[in-house]
Amino acid sequence: MITSVRTALVGALAAALLPLITPSAAAEPLRGGTVDFGRHLQPIDGFGFSQAFQRADLMHGAQGLTPEHQREVLDLLLNRATGAGLSILRLGIGSSSDDVYDHMKSIQPTDPGGPDAPPRYEWDGDDGGQVWLAKEARRYGVKRFYADAWSAPGYMKTNGTDANGGTLKEEWRRAYADYLVRYAKFYRQEGVPHHRPRLHQ
Repeated sequence: MITSVRTALVGALAAALLPLITPSAAAEPLRGGTVDFGRHLQPIDGFGFSQAFQRADLMHGAQGLTPEHQREVLDLLLNRATGAGLSILRLGIGSSSDDVYDHMKSIQPTDPGGPDAPPRYEWDGDDGGQVWLAKEARRYGVKRFYADAWSAPGYMKTNGTDANGGTLKEEWRRAYADYLVRYAKFYRQEGVPHHRPRLHQ
């Protein structure tokens, strides 16, 4: 199991870095040279990963990995001395009314009665295993967290579902902005303060 996880992680990192190599550069013969790690070139925020869509729950949930295997996977991802040393964690902001299969459950799964009605948020303190993962990442020194919303809840959208396209209804814009802020506050409440809600484009 861990061997396949390690292979998948190496493959994913290789696939992520492959586009950085241009075809002309890949075809050029290797030449001698000097690498100066003290020289500043293109700045980056870091490298990261995501375990959204309940992937974190596969590691930590009731049917997840043993504590020893959890630690081995976390070390592979986050340990700066023996692993990849990833420094960014991207979380998924749920929009579904349930958590069946890989659905990410919304913090407000049902319409509270319209965009001007008082919100009815529901927070389970787990968020598909992502809260546990974020806390573990902080222990490894990760300070940069992004939260991506792949969709608004269906009742806020023109097509009535959180899948298959559609757009946010004009009258729900303020309520949805409040929804994203509330999501960030739930994470702060759990001890993950450096949380930045971001709408996926």
